[in-house]
Amino acid sequence: MVTDAARLDVDHFVPLAEVFDSERVPWSAARREAYANDQDSPDTLIAVTAASNRSKADKDPAEWLPSDTSYHCTYAATWVATKLRWDLAADEAERDALFGLAEDCLTTVVAYEPAPHHGGSCEPTVARKPAAPPRCVLGRGTGSGSPL
Repeated sequence: MVTDAARLDVDHFVPLAEVFDSERVPWSAARREAYANDQDSPDTLIAVTAASNRSKADKDPAEWLPSDTSYHCTYAATWVATKLRWDLAADEAERDALFGLAEDCLTTVVAYEPAPHHGGSCEPTVARKPAAPPRCVLGRGTGSGSPL
């Protein structure tokens, strides 16, 4: 437990550099700002220890995982949900790492709500909010429209 707030950082669950590398099409400045400041999802910005934040840096799950292995399924599900929320791609090493984690996460559910569009070439003509967040079970496939 951290008792000194000075030892905490606010971290982007999927680092900004990873987001930039994972854009399917170039994002507008407004969309990048929306991701950087996303407070509509409890997962985009998280409080972590400064040491953990420095260790993770801009690495994806192929390069870094939390030291607490009991958190790996939650970590993988949150990573996938954030990538799905923002329609981000995954490279081959990242995808392989996530599928490897999924083998031990057969009951872990990925739920997300697509992020609102903020201009740019990927904005749809008609935006519809789903009645319920899309869901999939991490260990049993990634569902339709997955970046994986």
